[in-house]
Amino acid sequence: MLVKIILCSSDKNTGSCASSWPIAMDSYKYYDTHFDYLSSWENVRVVDSRGYVLDGCGAMQTFGFNDIVINDLNGSLDRTGLSTGPSALVSNTPALTNLLGNKCSAHTDSCMAYCSGVCMQSFYYNVEQFRTETWKLVITDANGESTEILGFIEAVDDYSFSDAFRYTCYYVDL
Repeated sequence: MLVKIILCSSDKNTGSCASSWPIAMDSYKYYDTHFDYLSSWENVRVVDSRGYVLDGCGAMQTFGFNDIVINDLNGSLDRTGLSTGPSALVSNTPALTNLLGNKCSAHTDSCMAYCSGVCMQSFYYNVEQFRTETWKLVITDANGESTEILGFIEAVDDYSFSDAFRYTCYYVDL
């Protein structure tokens, strides 16, 4: 998904709109509890008097999405306005922010973090699910810093196969 040249404005955050978000997740379809939409945004500016962009807390609580990554091609989603190049809006979880060091600023009110000067790529790794309950994918950077990624059993909207044919999936954005 590529979103370009959009202005989202929600400066009237009073009354029934007080708990609204400029961008939120919908329950249309989700199978696995991970955000697997390849997303890049460019020239998308969100104007919100509270500084909110995306409801990462709601996405985490409702759908289990704790790995949202939206590549911001030109820094337009940075609520400080300081970023001018490729960056990313990510879930504020250790699996996404630990390896990026001081490039991320946490937005604790939205369970998101904005990481300047990065362009994230998705990595999937699937293994047979049996005897993998305690396995973790360990990602280590060139400096020796590492983070652990927990696996999950893939969910498929297909009733012709049993769960035994599903994989344990490891998903990470680097």
